Amino acid sequence: MITILIVSFVAMILTFLDSRKILDGGMIWGFVLLTIVAAIHYNVGNDYMDYLHLYEAHTSYGVNLKLVLSGDVYKDVGWALLELIFRNIGGFFSMVAFLSVFQSIVYYRFIKDFMDRPWWPLSMFIYLFVINHYLVSMSALRQGFAMSLAILAFMLSVKGQESYKFKRFALIVLSLLVAWFATGVHKTAPVIFLIILLTFIPFRRGLIFMLWVTVFFGVMMFNKNFMESLFSMLTLVEDIDDFAKTYEAEESAGSIGLGFVLNLVPSAVCILYMLFCPVREYVMRRKQVIAIFSLYLLILPMAFLNHLAGRVGWYFTVFSMLALPYAYSWIKNDYIRAGLISLYVTMTAFDYYTFFTNSIYADYYRDFHTIFEVIF
Repeated sequence: MITILIVSFVAMILTFLDSRKILDGGMIWGFVLLTIVAAIHYNVGNDYMDYLHLYEAHTSYGVNLKLVLSGDVYKDVGWALLELIFRNIGGFFSMVAFLSVFQSIVYYRFIKDFMDRPWWPLSMFIYLFVINHYLVSMSALRQGFAMSLAILAFMLSVKGQESYKFKRFALIVLSLLVAWFATGVHKTAPVIFLIILLTFIPFRRGLIFMLWVTVFFGVMMFNKNFMESLFSMLTLVEDIDDFAKTYEAEESAGSIGLGFVLNLVPSAVCILYMLFCPVREYVMRRKQVIAIFSLYLLILPMAFLNHLAGRVGWYFTVFSMLALPYAYSWIKNDYIRAGLISLYVTMTAFDYYTFFTNSIYADYYRDFHTIFEVIF
């Protein structure tokens, strides 16, 4: 924990200095440090060793492309292909290093290309201290990779729409191919196609969309039977049902209390932005990002039933790296803006602390181990 905290704070400081033009290139150096730590970590998190054992089992069959594509042995074909590629170029540790480098590049471009420079520190803070992003990607290797593919698909789609003729077509097709590949990495990844779809919707007021999201969220929160029926319908799909059973033992979203309500404040700010921010071309693009982020509200109630639903929501909450700075930067009153940001930072820091003290996760994340303990 201490190692990750120190590196995270150093990355934050470097990003802050870069955002204020004191240290040019500071943010990229911050990502370099984060990449090194992620690339050399070993047995961090609940799932790391499971993926290591899965890799050893899969690669023991040898390189048989027909067997891989059949899906009989390898349920997630995209992940299996990745395992077989690295079978002869360094093994599992090289694969983890590749994933770390790939994700850092994607998130660096995500922040740098889509966020105003003064707001880079808040985006970096969200990436580092919202546990479902940088930290958990060290353990949930497949979903961490799939989430970075979702970000890449989003960026390709947006860049494609801003291009002309063949380049436009090529980038949009590439975004769809990235999403398709992600479905072979993790069972929850088909939601990436919804993310791509939302990049084509020209949100102006966003009234109808946000009204639909808010009403649906309210119905699920206060009508347990409806929520349970909806989740039961989803688990009729065999793969989803199998995956849901895998996560039945994990902790759900928790209970509804003051903390739950306070954590909804950023979403409320985003809703206000969608409804009242004046329509400009760049604002419509920002509203698309906020719309994607807001979809987690539809997932949140079901997360009380099964941890799988919460994992689906990660694809939407990762867009908070852009959505929240967009929404907070819109607030004109300095005191209100500072107060809301302070509340969000405090709640996030508290969640980060409680994660490390949670009995389910504490033993797996408390100590930081490296691959050098195994190699040498």
